[in-house]
Amino acid sequence: MIILSNDHISNAPGSRVRSQGGVAVFAKIFSRCVAARGHQWTGVVLKGDLKRKFRSKKTMRTHKRAYIEVRHSKQYWARINRAKQYLDPNDALDPMIAYLAGLIKKIQPDIIFLNGFGMVPWLLMKAGYETGVPTVIQHGGIWTKEIEMYRDVYHPATLKILCKMEREISRYVDHEIFLNKKSWDVYNEAVVKVSKKNASIIPLPYATLAYHEKTKAKKDVYNIGIVARWDRIKNHEAVLRLAKRAREKDLPWVF
Repeated sequence: MIILSNDHISNAPGSRVRSQGGVAVFAKIFSRCVAARGHQWTGVVLKGDLKRKFRSKKTMRTHKRAYIEVRHSKQYWARINRAKQYLDPNDALDPMIAYLAGLIKKIQPDIIFLNGFGMVPWLLMKAGYETGVPTVIQHGGIWTKEIEMYRDVYHPATLKILCKMEREISRYVDHEIFLNKKSWDVYNEAVVKVSKKNASIIPLPYATLAYHEKTKAKKDVYNIGIVARWDRIKNHEAVLRLAKRAREKDLPWVF
């Protein structure tokens, strides 16, 4: 099976960029798993520059993992990010959709896997729909919620366009994967209702760590940490409030 997916530049052969963020890390792990089971992984990375002409370059990490870097003009992103009035993203990004559709026809994947959601997965979703390739999305988060967190950054027109793009998912993909029931419930409430027959809940896998205490002595202090990018949606302020409350109650917790 040939699986085409949005990928991250850090996973391409020869890249000196470190993997950061859920999409990049998951793509790195999942692509290895796919290749180990005899399937072909083709990761697509989009990069903007000042040239108007589309170009693409294919590199291989192994014979089962290929990466295609697609170069495009930054003007396409600007049409959305700098919009001062509402416009149809299908019209604004039509040349990019058409180019990716042509690329998909050449690769002939059996399935398109959208790893999270954003501009690139949206483009692959639309291109995949045009070419008739079955598409599956893994909802790594809820884009509308992230956008609303940065309402002060976006122009109201851009905000409206981006939210519309996420609402289109259920119309164009064949199956949707949510990581937990909470994500499913919030998505159905905040974005759009998803048919149960077209969705699954599949938690992310993780490597179990074995921990063995050397002594059974009771700890005097428990150290509590958090691992997350410094981003509004991760709500680090809530952790700070919890830490303050623990101190008020004189709990043996150190954050």
